[in-house]
Amino acid sequence: GDRALFDRIRKRLETTAVPAERGRLFAALRRLRDPALAEEPLSIPGMTFQEGGAIIKSMSATAEGSQRVFAYHRRHYDELVQRLPPMFLAFLPNYALGEACSEQRLAPVHDFYADPKRNVAGTDKELAMREEEVRDCIGLRVREAPSAATYLRTIDPR
Repeated sequence: GDRALFDRIRKRLETTAVPAERGRLFAALRRLRDPALAEEPLSIPGMTFQEGGAIIKSMSATAEGSQRVFAYHRRHYDELVQRLPPMFLAFLPNYALGEACSEQRLAPVHDFYADPKRNVAGTDKELAMREEEVRDCIGLRVREAPSAATYLRTIDPR
């Protein structure tokens, strides 16, 4: 999707209150891959809690998207605190670490959410679970990468 498509969808969102239609329009926005447009759906005014959650969940399903989500969280955390119920703030690390598999991704997310200013009830547990997932992924790559590379060379020796 390009800027023209994004603008058409956004204009339709401004004029419709029908939940099913809004859902389809937000689903289309979640599929935008243009890096220049990828974060813009997160800032659409008038978005419901459910619509915003669906966009963030969809974006965090890829490593690149979850990096965008985390960048958005860092820039807009104070706004998120005002908009989200406190219990949902504890789950933000999950979206910031979607598909992450490196210490380089883990360290800044940990530092950000472990900061006492952002560590609402439940954040410690959520962060610990996500850190374990990332470290499991790192361990799997270290353990299995040589075998996978050997196998791939047997089916395509290039």
